[in-house]
Amino acid sequence: MHSLKNLLFVVLMSLGILSCEDQASKHSDTLSSGSVDISADETYRPVIEEQLRVFDSSYPDAKINIHYKPEAECFQDYFDNKAHLILVTRPLTKEEKALCEQKQIFTSSLELAKDAIAVIVNNVSPDSMLGLSEIKGILSGVYKKKYTVVFDNQASSTVRYITDSLLKGQQLGTNVFAAKGNAEVVKYVMNNPDAIGFVGLAGLVGCAMMWYYFNLSAALLSAFSLFLYAFIYTPLKKINSTAVLVGAFPGAFPCLIGWVAGND
Repeated sequence: MHSLKNLLFVVLMSLGILSCEDQASKHSDTLSSGSVDISADETYRPVIEEQLRVFDSSYPDAKINIHYKPEAECFQDYFDNKAHLILVTRPLTKEEKALCEQKQIFTSSLELAKDAIAVIVNNVSPDSMLGLSEIKGILSGVYKKKYTVVFDNQASSTVRYITDSLLKGQQLGTNVFAAKGNAEVVKYVMNNPDAIGFVGLAGLVGCAMMWYYFNLSAALLSAFSLFLYAFIYTPLKKINSTAVLVGAFPGAFPCLIGWVAGND
């Protein structure tokens, strides 16, 4: 499991905060008004979108502009002063802290929760139980069965965690390629029996927390809302306007989930 880093005001289930403190007093923005630009690891899109809907309805005078990007691009925005707040999965390295000092960027960070990585296989795959050694073999291309390994993005936090913490610097195999987001990874694995996907598990962790802290009904509604948004609404909005109707349901679910959780 790897740490998340950075904020979104009231995020029910994950993230941490890494922000700039310089020139804060020169802005008239408050927690309930004004605007802010945030670069966020695209792994967290389903979670953040749910929180944004609740925040927007509660604070109509405040505007949060989320820019979803691979983790490496989020850090680059931070160093280039394009974003004063980023949502990422790791703290600054020693070299990055030195760079911030050179640019007179005063930083603060906060770890709020943990995330995990989900391994996805096709339902006809013979490998439904994989140990750590088998996963390492698949990623490095030396496993007995030749899989096509799919990540969400070549510069994503998932790829960075796999290479740094799981493979310990060992090269990924030639059987690895990147898709365009978690939804595309799931779609590819569904259509290719010899594929195996690796995606961030932030959304499902949030559902589990709803179950642990509140009740099963709230967790199931959260999971259903996540499914509608990530796998129905998101692909459909590229096709036709019916997506607006579908998107209305996950958009309204946060209030319902809150009511169900509060009436345990």
